[in-house]
Amino acid sequence: MKKDHVIHQQKNTPTSDLVQKVLWTKDFTIITLGSIVSMAGGSMLAFAISLHVLDTVTVPFFFALILFLYTLPQVVASIFAGPLVDCLSRRRTIYVLDFSLLSSTELWDC
Repeated sequence: MKKDHVIHQQKNTPTSDLVQKVLWTKDFTIITLGSIVSMAGGSMLAFAISLHVLDTVTVPFFFALILFLYTLPQVVASIFAGPLVDCLSRRRTIYVLDFSLLSSTELWDC
């Protein structure tokens, strides 16, 4: 017995067009690009700090420890961050986290 499998392809329906128009607004694009730049900058900062520690202390263990300590909170926090961010304003959350990262970076320089 042969069964015909029919693949339904979704065409551009009014609903999918509406979702695409609502999602990719100018504000959403700016916030998304800003977050990407912020994450890239944070990763570069962690790598630069770990290189500074390696240059200062000259022990590879501390280089690896700094990178591990930078990565661990990201992994652990990502488990809880999703539900928390869903309850809060995304824009305000991004602003607060980026400002706190900037503040902690400035405190590191002191």
